[in-house]
Amino acid sequence: MPSSNLDEVLSPLAPADFIKDYWGQKFLHLPGPQGRFSSLFPWSVVNEMLETHRFVPPRLRLTQDGKAISPDLFMKSGHLQAAELTRLLRDGATLIVDSVDEVHAPLKAFAQQLGRTLQARINVNLYAGWRTSHGFDVHWDNHDVFILQIAGKKQWKIWAATDKYPTKNSVELGKTPPTSAPIWDALLADGEVLYLPRGWWHVAIPINEPTLHLTVGIFKPTGTDIVRWVADGFENDERMAMDVPLLGDAAAQAAYITAIREAIREAVDRPDLLARYAQSWNDNAMARPYFTLPWSATPEVLPESEESMITLATPRALEVRSRDDGAVDIAVNSKLFTFAGAARPLLDYFGGQLPASVSQFYQQFADQYERDTLRQFLTEMVKHGVVSVRQPPSGRQKRSTRAGA
Repeated sequence: MPSSNLDEVLSPLAPADFIKDYWGQKFLHLPGPQGRFSSLFPWSVVNEMLETHRFVPPRLRLTQDGKAISPDLFMKSGHLQAAELTRLLRDGATLIVDSVDEVHAPLKAFAQQLGRTLQARINVNLYAGWRTSHGFDVHWDNHDVFILQIAGKKQWKIWAATDKYPTKNSVELGKTPPTSAPIWDALLADGEVLYLPRGWWHVAIPINEPTLHLTVGIFKPTGTDIVRWVADGFENDERMAMDVPLLGDAAAQAAYITAIREAIREAVDRPDLLARYAQSWNDNAMARPYFTLPWSATPEVLPESEESMITLATPRALEVRSRDDGAVDIAVNSKLFTFAGAARPLLDYFGGQLPASVSQFYQQFADQYERDTLRQFLTEMVKHGVVSVRQPPSGRQKRSTRAGA
């Protein structure tokens, strides 16, 4: 497994050992140094987010003792009321904001890279508490989670799963929490990590001090997703296109079921089924938005400064596939792009060497391509959402080194 921010989350445990011993199997607690995750979403960013973003419930909500607080008590005409919301927090409410990876660039980059490594959809929610009231009652989630403690401490109680592979959470299923003693009952401190596979019961309780953590939701495909994907491939199979013989006799209905069974068996018996599904799952992963205005909306597309940074914008690692005719393909954002074989080194660079400056990209291939050719290639990659090119802060800009500049 390539090095990524998963190494940082799991340190000192190796990612390969985590996948082998814990991934989807059992709970894990990892200690860590104070401040380990502080840059992902510090209190200053929480304040800025609440001041500058307009959230529609239930994306932002308050809960206390497992019950939701009416938005009317802290929101008016869609706007947060700072004094009222703060009073509720002071009185013991927990603040919950969903999808905070969409509002803070460092956390967005973190979630993007983690999704590439784990080949999963990642969503990050924020939880902040002050007193001793818990936000949610004992429950399980229908997806795996990492808990990253940003600041303060929180008491966690964890129980093993009582249902295998749940596809809905315990609240939706009306499940009763366990009455046995938890297998883990301890404080989670600043810089520490919890991993919970789906279905593991848990509750988190503030301890009368400010506490802030991120819940990183990890959404993986299941067998149901494979069945849906297989079904999509039956469009041109006449056995599946036949009318269901609801009014037919027993023989006609038996023949129909036999034909359906054969079609399904042929589809699922292919030895490359999982490999093909994995490719489709990754090729069609939803991309996160990247904007590089004003430059990307101009005819030039790229910023003037060659100190601008190139970053990969794809939701999954960039996979370059060879074709029998010598060309190469990449699949990005549900689209397939074909290039001449000579473009492979450039694509491999994007897949393995980013982030890098435009200048570094030009220098890497200076002996093979004219600079204008490289600029045009980079422009096309930006247009198709493969990479993003961001101009550096004004203090870091340097005079362009292009000929004639």
